[in-house]
Amino acid sequence: MAYLFISYPRRQAEVVTRLQALLEARSIEVWRDTEQLRFGTAWDSRVTAAIRGAAMVVLFQSEDWFASGPCRSEADQARYYHRPIVTLSAHDEALDLEAAAAFVAGRFAARPPEGDVVADLEVQAAQWAEGGRRVRDLARRKNLRRFVPLTSRADTVTELAEDFVRQSRRWRRIVRLALATLAVGVITSGAFVTLGAYQTARVDEADRANAALLAQRATFEAALAASPYAGAEAALAEDASSDGYTTLVDAQQALERCVPVACMAGGGAPTASGATVDAEAFAFPEAGRAEASGAGWYATSSPNRRNLYVKRTDAAGAVSAAPTATVALDAPCDDIVASPDGRTLAVVTARGVELFDPKLGTCFTELTGAPTSKGCVLAWSADGERLAMRAPDGSAAVWEPHPRTTVTAHTGLWFMDGVSAVGGAQAAFLARDGSLAVVDATTGELLGTETCLVDTLTLATDIAPGISANEVYVVGADAEGAPLLCLVDLTAHTAQPVAVPEDLAPLYVATSPEAGIMALSDGAQTVVLDLASGEEERRIAGVSVSALAVDVEGRVFIGSLGGGGLSVVEPGSIVPSKTAAVGIDGVSSTSPTPGASPRALAVGATHAVSVGDGFAENGSLALTNVDGSWRLTTGYLAFWTPTQAQQARALAVSPDGSVFAAGFSDGTVAFLRESDLCPGSTVREQASEVRALAFSPDGSAVIAAMRDGTIARITVDEGAFDIATLHERLQQRLDTARALGLR
Repeated sequence: MAYLFISYPRRQAEVVTRLQALLEARSIEVWRDTEQLRFGTAWDSRVTAAIRGAAMVVLFQSEDWFASGPCRSEADQARYYHRPIVTLSAHDEALDLEAAAAFVAGRFAARPPEGDVVADLEVQAAQWAEGGRRVRDLARRKNLRRFVPLTSRADTVTELAEDFVRQSRRWRRIVRLALATLAVGVITSGAFVTLGAYQTARVDEADRANAALLAQRATFEAALAASPYAGAEAALAEDASSDGYTTLVDAQQALERCVPVACMAGGGAPTASGATVDAEAFAFPEAGRAEASGAGWYATSSPNRRNLYVKRTDAAGAVSAAPTATVALDAPCDDIVASPDGRTLAVVTARGVELFDPKLGTCFTELTGAPTSKGCVLAWSADGERLAMRAPDGSAAVWEPHPRTTVTAHTGLWFMDGVSAVGGAQAAFLARDGSLAVVDATTGELLGTETCLVDTLTLATDIAPGISANEVYVVGADAEGAPLLCLVDLTAHTAQPVAVPEDLAPLYVATSPEAGIMALSDGAQTVVLDLASGEEERRIAGVSVSALAVDVEGRVFIGSLGGGGLSVVEPGSIVPSKTAAVGIDGVSSTSPTPGASPRALAVGATHAVSVGDGFAENGSLALTNVDGSWRLTTGYLAFWTPTQAQQARALAVSPDGSVFAAGFSDGTVAFLRESDLCPGSTVREQASEVRALAFSPDGSAVIAAMRDGTIARITVDEGAFDIATLHERLQQRLDTARALGLR
């Protein structure tokens, strides 16, 4: 059924609810974001999907609408998907909702039928892309006949939809040829293996393989949903000799579940393993609590205890009138408690234990593996490393919620980007105000804050290494808002403007001290300069830019806005190299992923990888160098990207070039092996958006700078790439669970 999508700011939710009722009274279905999802932190793919399939988009515009990033993004998405747009002015003057509803209903009834066909095409094209671009998901018969005329006119559908129709038509021709060839073969001899039969066999084989993987994945996910131990057993039952990613990823995900490290039976008796809970280490309350407070926040539960309302507190302890975040729970909470550092809210219900970032209202970790029941209470250890839950019968379980993440500093800065400095021994993290946090890359210790740019820039956006180990280049805007490139000496504590071509207002910068070049871009053109002299070497035009990188050989890698393009320009060239597409199910494609734009690039020995906006599923891209030619890989990085994160701005490669690390908007840090793009472990032990990453000199850890100013050290698990090692850990987990009486 055709429906309307309404884009509106949070403050006008009440009036939009009344407008929705008036529209629904006219038998018009309305879709709106009633959960007020957080743009840039956990931008939900359902919003994009809803806009893509909407028959019409209504922009409920006001001053608050224009000031809202999510609202502007919704409008951009509506234009990207060529959705009919109706604008309602909802500024200070009173809005006649009856007249507005009648106006919208009239436009909705008068919409051309072709628009609904476009929506159907975009929805099917997206499902095809997100499902791995399989042949069986291509359009056929009636649908294909409806879709083909749309691609003959410019600016009617997206490039992905055009590619979907093109590949559907191509496959139809292959099938027709196969049937014709088969018919000829049967008539003439009946004994030839024809091209058509061969193609059909390939498709059948691919479908059988996909079906087997889907069945394996479904079995594993069902077991993991039942319990972390059932998930571990299901992962162990899979074939360890399999060459596919699915077996490896299932083992990784089974181990990512946080399970108890110690238990105590009722009455204080130790379990059979001898692992006991130190009663003195945890101060359990006599009864569950309905409120908690921490660093700058206060949380209280609703009367039915199914919702938690979080409010801000100032330095004097005064609590804000309105909630800044609302946490919806699956069951009434029995107890809530803040961590010792006041930055995590732990909640227990009859369904489990969850950890929340109270300022965002986001759950970032679920503690599983021990039964919960009504009346459980919680207690943190004094150092915040462990959380214990005591059941009404006196039994207790203890978890270590963040075994791989160590918070090393809370700076209060708004981080934007970062680079390795001083030969990799340090990391320089750039803040929005131009400050630079200088961090020991081995320990994560904050060594100091460089503020020499604070009086020069009003906004800092990008950073790159300088020629000298203690220098970095910073791009930002000056007091008048004009783009500016500065060179910062971290040792001398000085900053000086750098001359750039007069017709270039730099927004992005990338350097290669090894190759002696700098790439500067204003988003529309890219200029390559000699790093020592500043002289212009060449210009790359005709390629939009949202991210830049330069490798040690002088190649320039460019991520492009709108569609997730990724290209490479060889040394001395001014045009991107031609890239061959990697085929999936025998169909090759380099078409973009809807809504994707790279925001960070990193280059290893044979691969360049990008992450950015809209990269929840198949949006991560990689360029692979094979015998001097480049191949664009799409769809294979889906396992690497967390499902809850729709944005990523942090990406780094280890000093030896063997491992990529990416930081996402939901706080996840994920690892990827460079040699074959094999996914590694995923760490989500905090919720703040990761804005910058830098590897330690030996590659054993990454230092992360968060959107909220936190700096943390996260260990790299190289064993996560080896299925035999993962199976050993899974077996150890099951053995420990049995010893603790949990299995």
